[in-house]
Amino acid sequence: MGDKSSLDCKEDRLTACPDCAQEKLRKLEPGDCLTLLPGRYTKPLTAVGLRGLAGSTITIKGATPKDKWWKVQNSQRLPDEDQDTLFTSCVTADDYKTKANEAAARKQAAGSFPGLYYLADEAQLYLRDCQHVTIKGLYFDKCWPTALYIDNCQDIVVRACQFRWGTFAIGATGQHTRHILVEKCRWRQNPDNQESGKPAGHWKKIAWQRIHGDISNSGVPPDYGVVNIEDDYRHFDGDFFAAWRIAGFVTLRKNLIEDAFNAIHLFNFEDTPSPLLNLNVVIEKNRFERIRDNAIEPEGGAWNWIVRHNELVDVYSWFSFEMKRSGWFYIYGNVGWHTQSPGPGKKPPEGIDPDARRGGAIFKLTSRHAADGPTYFFHNSFHLRERIAKQKRFAGLRFFNNAIVFCQNAQGECSETESLFAKDLKSRDTPHSRYDKEGDIIAAEKNRFTKDWEKLGIAFYSNVIYGADRLHDLRSAGYPFGENSRDGYPGFKGPLTAEATTAESFQLKCDTDGADDATEASIGFTLETKGWRTFEEQGCRNIGAYQEDGSLFALEEEFGWLEHKPGTAD
Repeated sequence: MGDKSSLDCKEDRLTACPDCAQEKLRKLEPGDCLTLLPGRYTKPLTAVGLRGLAGSTITIKGATPKDKWWKVQNSQRLPDEDQDTLFTSCVTADDYKTKANEAAARKQAAGSFPGLYYLADEAQLYLRDCQHVTIKGLYFDKCWPTALYIDNCQDIVVRACQFRWGTFAIGATGQHTRHILVEKCRWRQNPDNQESGKPAGHWKKIAWQRIHGDISNSGVPPDYGVVNIEDDYRHFDGDFFAAWRIAGFVTLRKNLIEDAFNAIHLFNFEDTPSPLLNLNVVIEKNRFERIRDNAIEPEGGAWNWIVRHNELVDVYSWFSFEMKRSGWFYIYGNVGWHTQSPGPGKKPPEGIDPDARRGGAIFKLTSRHAADGPTYFFHNSFHLRERIAKQKRFAGLRFFNNAIVFCQNAQGECSETESLFAKDLKSRDTPHSRYDKEGDIIAAEKNRFTKDWEKLGIAFYSNVIYGADRLHDLRSAGYPFGENSRDGYPGFKGPLTAEATTAESFQLKCDTDGADDATEASIGFTLETKGWRTFEEQGCRNIGAYQEDGSLFALEEEFGWLEHKPGTAD
């Protein structure tokens, strides 16, 4: 229980143990730092109306050791109540599984999607109507469904916390919720996702539809869309950071998110997204590994997002952009690769469900999208086993100065079909059958990415791509690739293998055999912003993420609206 007895703890206003923590929380004032002693905190704690000041925050600090867990993959330390400030509901995943499936079934029976989103406010630590509060050094283990929930709060920092198990690590709600910083945290949603050092759990053993399936899903047998109380795993259908209709100004930095279904997921209103929500989001220097569905998913609408300098490893869908409208996205300096495919497969071992959702793509797109501003996707480096986009469309997409290599058959569970855009690549739009019978999607775009680039403001140029379709075949099929687009090997230093790839594998090595020289070959560009200014880049830098000095691509100037700017220690 730490160095202090319960009696000493109660006498000290700024030290708390499990049996007096709630009382101490109520009395915090600006500038206070409440230390939660090591121990097991099993009763949910609620902080209501805590008001720090901009220069005098309230801090709630745990005793969890300050190790650099966000930098060490696949080996999260188990919680220890003798040294950790441990928040836990003491409920195992197996025990919560049936309750979650029953809750999802009730939601489906009422005509809604069978998710647990409506239960996300059942959290182990709940902040409501708080301002200028920092949470750090806590360990959340087996907090079902949610570890930390932020409701109608402003200027909240979550730093150096560990999360293990749970449907949601962090949830946020409220149209006045803004200015949230989450950094140097770690979440392993399913620690059982490894067996003998190899992926298991929901990455390899559980079919996608058993976690997220619904009767509306395409390509899924009807009986798989109905919630199965015994066999589903709805308790894993959650996120590291999930936000429901918040104002924005969110920064997620230097977090490690592993063995999870989703990672970062922000909702707007679905049918008529508000331009006052999902604004000004920065996602940088995170690592996403073994994400079974989506790594980054804004829904409804979003504006002014920066996604940079992240690592994506074994992610099914990297960027889920199924939005009605959006604009001013800047996605650059990211690297991503695969080591294996997810799911049990179309012909799994006996007794395991088949899984058709094993391919994935960089983009998951929508059938109708309005671009209020451009989406810039530039200076990224990827080793792909699947397509850039399988189907549908996304207006305002500018894809340039990227370096991409598609895997070869010897490089670990490659896709059987190498293609940038889809299996039905050559299908053409016809004026008499453009939309399906429901009027929701252009019929041809059910099986391929759109070809209406000029109308939609889509442009692909100055990319070096190796191993998929030849560009002259794509152009003849109706995809108008722009200037300086090339078939060729970018010259990644490597290795690009399932066992040995690292982020540094994507640095360029000019003397690589057969390399198409991507060194200092980028095209200059101008970035528009939602505000008054523009960014000018002269070009002649490395195509892809890594630059000549070994650093990741960065703009010469910073965005003026950033709230949480990296310090010198970052």
